[in-house]
Amino acid sequence: MSTWGSAPWGGLASVSATAIKVSDILYHAYRIAGILSEAGRGYGAAKLDDGMAVLNAMLDAWNTERLCLHVTSRNLFTLIPSQGDYTIGDAGDFDVVRPQKIDRASTVDLSDPVNPRERPIEVITDQGWQEISGKLTTSTLPQKVWYETTYPLGILHFWPVPTAAHQAALYWKGLLAGFTNATDSVALPPGYLAAIEYNLAEELALRFPDRAKISPLALEKAREYKAAIKRANIVVHELRCDPGVLQRGAGFDIYSGE
Repeated sequence: MSTWGSAPWGGLASVSATAIKVSDILYHAYRIAGILSEAGRGYGAAKLDDGMAVLNAMLDAWNTERLCLHVTSRNLFTLIPSQGDYTIGDAGDFDVVRPQKIDRASTVDLSDPVNPRERPIEVITDQGWQEISGKLTTSTLPQKVWYETTYPLGILHFWPVPTAAHQAALYWKGLLAGFTNATDSVALPPGYLAAIEYNLAEELALRFPDRAKISPLALEKAREYKAAIKRANIVVHELRCDPGVLQRGAGFDIYSGE
């Protein structure tokens, strides 16, 4: 008798990504929504187009919910001497998908190419940028960066302005991509298939209330599955404390100032 996984009760086997056709996601969502009432019953081109539009609109909305995003990526870019501002986005100076937010940033010192040194720098707000008086101050490596979230291209402002061609390492949450072809097969991380199908069913029911017969249980499941992927995407970062606070016997004498 085979067991679930390579060890009893699903112990040590590797778990592959869930791969499914986009058309099957749409079919299951239509079925959950009650718009397709009979199993195996197909749908026409109009329903396919409607479903694709609703699916992509839903995923676009999920991109504003950080806990729906499962990937944090590290992205390296080369800094240009005497240039402090860089556009980021499609066909920008940094030609990538425009990030919603820069979570962390570093400079990568290439003085020793065999062992480059990465040093964290501060990601500041617009207020922090305002408080910098000498914005054209130069240095070998920047110490701060402000992400101006203009659209369609964002703008990264580094300070001080770099004088050497080192690199910037930027960390951000990768966005969920929309789908272009219903015949494509997509691989989804654990939990996303159920979350997408049930939440898409709810969106379809809202879009076509005259044809939908979605059950209260399905609506409840839509919320449960979305909450589950959000819990899975929570990252607890290491907490830091000023070393002076942790030193035994350390203190400050208000009389001596030491």
